[in-house]
Amino acid sequence: VSSTNWQSNLKHYHPIAIEGPGPSNDPRDPTLISRHLFQQLRRHWEAKGQNLERLSIAPPSENSHSKEMLNATTVALDGKPILFVTQGDPPGKTGVAAISLGIFKCLMEYQFESGNGDDTMTRKEAFDQKIANEAPVRNNFPGIKRVLITLDDPKHIANADREGIFMELRLSQLMEYLSQEDEKARDQYTSESKNEEDAHVKTTPSLPETIEESIDHRMETLTMEAHRQSTSSNRRSTVKAPRLSTKQYATLQEVTKSAFRKLCGEITIIHTIERERIPPWSVTGFYPVGLDLGLIKEDEYICYCGD
Repeated sequence: VSSTNWQSNLKHYHPIAIEGPGPSNDPRDPTLISRHLFQQLRRHWEAKGQNLERLSIAPPSENSHSKEMLNATTVALDGKPILFVTQGDPPGKTGVAAISLGIFKCLMEYQFESGNGDDTMTRKEAFDQKIANEAPVRNNFPGIKRVLITLDDPKHIANADREGIFMELRLSQLMEYLSQEDEKARDQYTSESKNEEDAHVKTTPSLPETIEESIDHRMETLTMEAHRQSTSSNRRSTVKAPRLSTKQYATLQEVTKSAFRKLCGEITIIHTIERERIPPWSVTGFYPVGLDLGLIKEDEYICYCGD
């Protein structure tokens, strides 16, 4: 699918972003974790009064030559199809990429749950039967979509997990979108304001610049605290200085969530480990940036809890 008109193509979806450590820091069984998180996801939506449902996306047509398309469905939240937003993590047997794919497949199982009244066929059996009759799981499923967001770096682009991906976007595209939306909001504010002092609003940093500044500040604070602890003989160091590469990945993370939250008006974000176990110097540990700037709401997060 072309990314040229990505905003109009994606604005009617409900985006899901999944964050957590990679395989080197998370050896847990991704199948167990993803199924547990899928149940938490459903309970989270139910508690908010949001309804997960199967939605027909291709009504019967005399001109259609595909029985599959006649019966195509997707999984939707309050009528908005689900969209998985991935952030360029490479494929892995464990870690966030494997867990993300696992939750994606849980939703596909839900999508293909038998609807013919045959109670002897479980949702898992119906899904397995669907797989057996088709090509290997890749990009061929109607309905549920995965969009890939990467840095503009060729290596990051090449190494990303592309299972089930139907569209790719770059960080620069999302930053441009946020800048444009920010400029529109500024223009509207200053045109409606009768206070001449409000003219300075147009010269303040753009939203992407504000996100980057917040990430820089957080990195500087963590680095200073790590240094302070390392030079203190009275206590064991509990903070590490972030790697220099952390900034670009934290920017990708926070810009991606903010852009899709802005575009779609809502988002669900899943953490694959307990919040108290997220190292503040890790990429996932920069999640407070979006919260502090008011770009993401607290109740849009699902935090892993228990087994």
